[in-house]
Amino acid sequence: MAAAATPALVLPDDVRRFVSHLARGQRASHRLVQRAQIIDLAADGVSTYAIARRLGCCEATVRKWRARMAASPRAPSMEDAARSGRPATIPIAVRLTVVRLGCDVPPEGERVRRFREVWTLASLRDAVAAETGVRISVSEVHAILRCGGLSPHRVVGWLHSPDAEFAARSKRVAELYVSPPPGAVVLSVDEKTGIQATRRIHPNHAGPRGHLRREFEYVRSGTTTMIAALNVATGHVHAICKRRTRANFLAFLDRVIADYPKGDVYIVVDNLNIHTGPEITAWCARYRGRIRFVYTPRHASWLNQIEIWFSILQRRVLRYGCFADVKELEHRLKTFVRYYNRFEAKPFRWRFRGEFRAPRSGPTS
Repeated sequence: MAAAATPALVLPDDVRRFVSHLARGQRASHRLVQRAQIIDLAADGVSTYAIARRLGCCEATVRKWRARMAASPRAPSMEDAARSGRPATIPIAVRLTVVRLGCDVPPEGERVRRFREVWTLASLRDAVAAETGVRISVSEVHAILRCGGLSPHRVVGWLHSPDAEFAARSKRVAELYVSPPPGAVVLSVDEKTGIQATRRIHPNHAGPRGHLRREFEYVRSGTTTMIAALNVATGHVHAICKRRTRANFLAFLDRVIADYPKGDVYIVVDNLNIHTGPEITAWCARYRGRIRFVYTPRHASWLNQIEIWFSILQRRVLRYGCFADVKELEHRLKTFVRYYNRFEAKPFRWRFRGEFRAPRSGPTS
C-alpha cells in the first residue's frame, strides 16, 4: 500500500513571501538559501523525498526544517538555535558598561581621564574595573567593542557653520549645480594657497615589493597659489598661478568670462574678503548684470565643487611630487590642467539637493 502524501506546509502570507524571496537570493548565505528552498518547496506540497533529491541534501535535514517551521511559522525559525557551551564568565552588566563607556568620551578629572581625550583598550578596561569591580582583559574589551561595531579610538572631525542662512544658501548652490537657468554657465571658483615646491634629497623609487619608497628629507624652494574655476556643466578647468589678491582674482575672472561671451554666468565662491566688497560690485556692473556671485555658507567649503578638483590635483600631482623650484612646480600644475581638460574633464555627479532632515524631537514629558 502506498504511503500517504506529505501534507503541504501552511505558512502565513508574509512569511511565505519572505521565504520565496530568500529562496531566490544571490547574496544570502548558502545555508539560509537552502533552508528557504526547503520550506518553499514544502509549502508547495512537495514530498520530503523529492525535496531532498532536488536540493542534494539528506531527508533528515528536510524533516528538521519542515518540523521547525511547522512548530513556529516565523522567519527567525530558519536561524540556528542557541547552542550549549561554557557559561559566560563576564556578566552582561559588565559588557553593557564597556559599550556605554566606549560610546562616550573619557570623563573629566585627572585621576579618571589621566590626560586622555580618547579611549584606549587599556584605559577603557581600567575604567570598567573602577566602575564595576570586574577586571577583564584588553582582548575581551576589544571583542566586545568589535561585536558592537564600535571604534572609540577613532576621531572624526566636523565643522559647525554659524551661518544663519545656511539652509537657504546651500539650497541655492545645489539648485545651480543640478538645474541651472537655461543658457547660463555656472563656475565654481576658489584658490589653493601654500602649494609648496619641495624636492626630495633622493628620488622616489619602487621597493622590492612594488611599493613606493620615498626619501623623508626634502628641501623647500618656495610656494605658489593657484586660482582656478571649474565649469560645473562640462568639468573644464581654468587656472592660473598668481598671488591671492583681489586684483589677480578679478583679472583671472576677466580671462575666464571672455570664454563665455553670451548668457548669464553664475560664480560660486566662498566668503573670503577678496570675493566681496564694493570692488566686486563695481566689477559686476561692468558686465551689466550678466555676472552673478553666489556665496556658499560660512564653513561649507564642501559645497564648492572646485574643492573636489583640488583634491584630484593633490592626489595626482602634489602629494608625491618632487619639484626643483617654484617654476617647475607651476609648469607641472599648468601641464596637468591642460591634460585634464583634454582627456579627463567631465562633470561631477552631484547628489546633494540642499534638503535637510528635520531634527528629531526630544521626548515629551
